[in-house]
Formats: sequence, C-alpha cells, structure tokens
Amino acid sequence: MARGTRIADSSIPMPDMSRRRFLCDAAVAVTQLSFTFDTSPNSHPPKAEWRPPFLDCVDDGSDFSDYDLARYREDIRTFGLSKCWERICRWLLEHGEGEFLRIQSLGHLYEEGLAVQDKFDKKHNGQYYTPGDVAAVMAEWLERLPGEDVCDVGCGVGNLILAYLDRLGKEKAAHILRAGRVHLYDLDETALCICLVSIGIRYGLDAMSAVHVQCGDFLDAQVLLPSGSKVISNPPYAAVRDIPSTWRQTAVVLETKELYSAFMEKIFLQSGASVVITPYSFIGGEKFYPLRRIMNGRNGFVISFDNVPGAVFCGRKHGIFNSNTGNAVRAAITVVEGSPTAKGFRFSPLIRFKSVERARLMTCRALEGFLGSRRQLVSPDNPMFAKCDRRLEDVYRAWVMKSDSVVQAHVSPLGNHCLSMPNTCRYFTVATDERLARKGQVVLPFADEEVYWYVFCMINSSFAYWHWRLFDGGITYPKGLLLRMPLFFGALGESDRRFCREMAWRMIRERGKYVIRKANVGMQENVKYPRAFRDAINERFLHVLGLAQNARVFDVVHSNMAFEVSL
Repeated sequence: MARGTRIADSSIPMPDMSRRRFLCDAAVAVTQLSFTFDTSPNSHPPKAEWRPPFLDCVDDGSDFSDYDLARYREDIRTFGLSKCWERICRWLLEHGEGEFLRIQSLGHLYEEGLAVQDKFDKKHNGQYYTPGDVAAVMAEWLERLPGEDVCDVGCGVGNLILAYLDRLGKEKAAHILRAGRVHLYDLDETALCICLVSIGIRYGLDAMSAVHVQCGDFLDAQVLLPSGSKVISNPPYAAVRDIPSTWRQTAVVLETKELYSAFMEKIFLQSGASVVITPYSFIGGEKFYPLRRIMNGRNGFVISFDNVPGAVFCGRKHGIFNSNTGNAVRAAITVVEGSPTAKGFRFSPLIRFKSVERARLMTCRALEGFLGSRRQLVSPDNPMFAKCDRRLEDVYRAWVMKSDSVVQAHVSPLGNHCLSMPNTCRYFTVATDERLARKGQVVLPFADEEVYWYVFCMINSSFAYWHWRLFDGGITYPKGLLLRMPLFFGALGESDRRFCREMAWRMIRERGKYVIRKANVGMQENVKYPRAFRDAINERFLHVLGLAQNARVFDVVHSNMAFEVSL
C-alpha cells in the first residue's frame, strides 16, 4: 500500500499506525494541490484559475464514517448543497470511501441532494447521470477511438470518465492522469469536486492534481478542446431560452435552442472522435437538420433506444414532478469514429427492450449487432436519418424504389373520402372511415377513391407504423411525417386495387367489434383490429414490392423486446 499522496484503497485493511501516518500525509498533500485550466495550443487561457473549494474547506472535525441518508438530507438543509459536499469531499480525500459514501453511489447521492435543494433547478439544468452499465459500454467504445487527450464534457460527478479509467486499468489510468491527458469540463462546481475526489481516491492525489479542469460554460467561444482529442460526454438536456452573446451563433444553436445539440456540434467540430449520449430527437427532428448536415462530414454509428418497456436512464427520478417516477428519456449513443476517409453514419432501429434483457443488451457487441449495413447522409431531399433494422433493409430499399409519390400528393381539401388516424400509436397504426371519439387524430381527405382504399390499407398495415418508427417513434405521429410517407400506388395491379377495396370494406364493416375505449383524459377511442388483417395486407404489399418475405418479417417492428418477438 502506497503512502503519502496516494489515497488508500478502503477495501484493503491498514494497520492503525500506518493509517494515522497516511492520514497525516494526505492532509498535508491536500493543501498543496493546485488545478489549472487546459493550456494546450488549441485553448485560450482562462480569466481566472479555478480552485476546488474543498481545498480551502476548514476541517471542522466532522466524522462521516457513520453517515446515512437522513443525516445527509439534514446537512443539506443546514449548510446548503455546496458547503455540505465541500466537507464530504475533504473527508473522503483524507479517509477514503466509507460504508455509505462510496464512489459508485456518489452520483445518486448528489442527484438526491439536488432534489432536496431545488428540484426545479435540477430539471432546468437538464441533469441526468449516466447508469453504470451504459457508462461501461461508452467507455469501451471510447477506448477504441484514436486520440491521446481524453475529455469528459459535462462530466458531472464523473460516471463516464471513471468508467473509462477503470477500463484502462489502474496503472495505465494513473499514467495518463499524471501525464495531464485528462480534461474535465462542467459548469457545476460541486459536481466537478466530486469527480476530482473520486479520481483522487482511486488513483492518488498526484494524479488528481494533474487533471485539467475547466469550470464554466463549455459553449463559451473561448473554451476549446485540445487538438485531436477524443471526447466522452453526457451533456445537459434542456432548452435554451436566451442565447448568451459569448456563444458562437451557429445555425444549430439558433434553430434548435437545445443545450445537447449545441454541445454535440462543438464536440463534433473540435474533437477527433467522440462518444456522446443524448436524447434521440436529433436523428429525425426537423429543427436538428443543421446538426445532421455537420454529421455528413463525420463517420460513425448511432444506437437509439425507446423508453418502453425498459429505459436507458433506468434510475428513479429524484425530486419528482408527477406520478411518473422513472426517467423516460429516449436516448441515443453517437460514436464518431474519426476515420479520415469514410463519411456517414450507420443507425440501429429504435430499440425496445424489457428490463430482464438489459444485461444481455448493454454490451458493445450486442448493440452493434442492431446496426444497419449502409452509411447514411442527409440532403434537402432526404433530410432525416432512417432508424432501420438491418433485417428490414431490403424491404425498405424496395419500398423506396417502388414508390412514385407521397401521401401529400394525393390529399385534396375538397375530397369527400376521409380517413381518420389516431395520432398516438404505441404498437400499431390504424385508419378508420370516420372520426373517433378522442383527442388527437389526423384526418386525410382524398378525391380519388382508389387511392383512398390503398392508403386505408397502408395505415392499417405495418408500413405506416414502421415509417413512424423509422423517422420518429416518440409519443405522437406528426401529420407532416405521415404526409411524407412513400406510396407505391402506381405499382398496384388491378387485382391489388381490388384487394385494397375489399379489405378496407371488410374492416369498416367489422370496426364496431374492435373499438376500445380508455378514460385517460376524457374518453379516448381507438380500434384494435385482429392481427390477421394486418398480416394479410402486409403479405399483399410485400408481393407488390417483389419480395419473397411473409408478414413475419415485420414482427421486429411491433415487438417490445430486443432479442425475442413479443406482440
């Protein structure tokens, strides 16, 4: 066991005399530490040096060895969150982890503290800490990427950088720390302190003191990443109300007004490679098109996740605002690989999984198995990325190639053939010939009766639902997206058109058998047709597209499991 400036591993027993000597040495070392901003050639010097406040915290003799949650909450109410953690951080550096104050639990404790102090402040700042299994996956991908300098942007309490250092192993991690190759960026001074202390406990005070720290606004134009660095990041998820004058006024910043997309833009432009976890909305949201154009100049892959039945951010929300106690972010992990030749990104489908599948799913190998085979680029004609399952790539390619129009081309304000589609579609889409008793539905009028029957069948097939999953998959089906759905009406033969007409008439006649009603917010009607109807339409349309697959090919689209089909 090393003494002096290295913090003891609390899992290894230490004789009483050695322990007293170690604490004495540690206390002296704490007062000698200094932290500087990144001074690499690609960085501007800061206006003032940041010094972790726990270095100046007066030792008041507090004993945290028997600390518990009740005392923690009371300390926050008494001292405030920052002062409470200054005392905790100093004690941790001098004594190491305790039974309650363990590195792996500090993030949850800090979230709890934020909620105790001001739950609205936490929500406003968009703080969501990365679960351990997700951090481990991101760390493995980061290890594969080129770059000597490693940056954790929006590091918070350090879940991501600690996972990366753990993956390297103690010796290699300590080496890059002492070499000044680790850079931390965050606006939250207290979270930065917790991160630094965790590094100090695991790798020693000398390693901790060599970390480059920037406490401030990462989006400030004067804050720059080291040239050729690689980045790991879980940026804040919050809207921007007023854009500071210190930021670069880019199209991404001005049009999206989202913190996470502004972070992504800066990371993509200034780093050599990166692994970033964010909300998934940048993949298809209209306002994120400028960010997607920037991605055209990079290469890598994107894994996206639904939030039901399981969610990536699986922890309990601290300081809840309603009856929903889970973190319901639909997340995406974006890996920029930094190849000098390849352009474009490969995408997974919007992955649904049950909690029992989580351990099997959260590995790099398993997640990469969902990726499509082709790299995608956006353009004005194809402005969104398609989250296409690799098992359905041939179907999607045939659908696009055979299509000669979109829904919008056939909608007529004066048409007297109207379809109504509920705009919430968790596991299927449905069209009816008249409005349902519900809030939220899309009404489409058609003048051409033959097109009307065809679109009726398209919406009641898997194609319309899949289209939503490809380009959205959130809470509702945007009307604009439905209007852009490709149609292969011109490929239908006379027998195909007759099939659509007869199938639609049958479904209309039998609709009353399958109406379901829920009293969520008032009466909400929907229609849940038997699967046999959908399968029959799917198989007919697959035949029209010249494909040999049967209706089972769409099971993966409707399933709520990642590895098995559950309909």
